[in-house]
Parts: sequence; structure tokens; C-alpha cells
Amino acid sequence: MPRVNLGRDKCREDLVALIWGQCAVLGINNGDLAEKLGVCRQTVSNYKKNPKKYLTVEDVLKICRFLNIPLEELRAAIHY
Repeated sequence: MPRVNLGRDKCREDLVALIWGQCAVLGINNGDLAEKLGVCRQTVSNYKKNPKKYLTVEDVLKICRFLNIPLEELRAAIHY
């Protein structure tokens, strides 16, 4: 039987809040982040919409290094 998602995706919400909240604090837009990661702005937009589908661990680590997000905060935002 297929899984049914009746609730909100806590992992997505926390990860998006952490990464894009820090971008907002630092004044970094999608274009700036895309340039730093070596991807297009549409890819960064896809990261925001569905991080579980599009973001790899390597991408998350690059973003966190660029935004100076401590590893402990990243671990707290990821739920299994």
C-alpha cells in the first residue's frame, strides 16, 4: 500500500527555515547562492521547494559552509 502524507514535512520545514533564514539574515538571494554553488537560479529554487528530492548531502554541506551554519545546527534541522 502506498504511503500517504497526511501531515506536514517537518524535515523540509526545518531545513528550509535554517538555510533560507540564514540567507535572509545575510542578504543573500537565490542568484548569489546559485553562483557560489555553481548551479542556476532555478536549481536553487527547486532546492527550496523540495529539499529532500533535489538537495544532496554535498550540496547541503556546501551551502552551510558558505552561510557559516554550524554542523550542530544542521544536524538539529534534519529528521529521519
